[in-house]
Amino acid sequence: MLTSAQAREKLRELGLRATSARVGILQLMSEALHPLSHSDLVNSLDEVYGDQATVYRTLITFVKVGLIREVGRVHGSARYEVIKESSEEHRVHPHFVCSDCGSVQCLPETVVNISIDLDWQEILKKSLLQFVGQCLTCR
Repeated sequence: MLTSAQAREKLRELGLRATSARVGILQLMSEALHPLSHSDLVNSLDEVYGDQATVYRTLITFVKVGLIREVGRVHGSARYEVIKESSEEHRVHPHFVCSDCGSVQCLPETVVNISIDLDWQEILKKSLLQFVGQCLTCR
């Protein structure tokens, strides 16, 4: 769990102001067991941390500075997770997405060796590994 002081320090290291909204959102995302959507964050945070627009702007800012990443969309809603400091560019963090309820579960990290044509390497911005099916609850 990320303490308030640790969250403030992390934000300042990235050149961001450590507002109460940013600290609260970073703490919540750091302790989440699965990727969170904008709605998940709005519903979990009280109004002290900001409204829907504040949460949205914070997510965009966190993505831009490389603090979090979008891990895919479920029923049109983007899901985000904190990028772990130990993550390497070559590591793929796979997810399981339930096609019925939209729940997203993190799967163990793995190394995937893929030979990519040089033409693609020049334009490739990110890679996602996502498995879609029915979760145990929806089966």
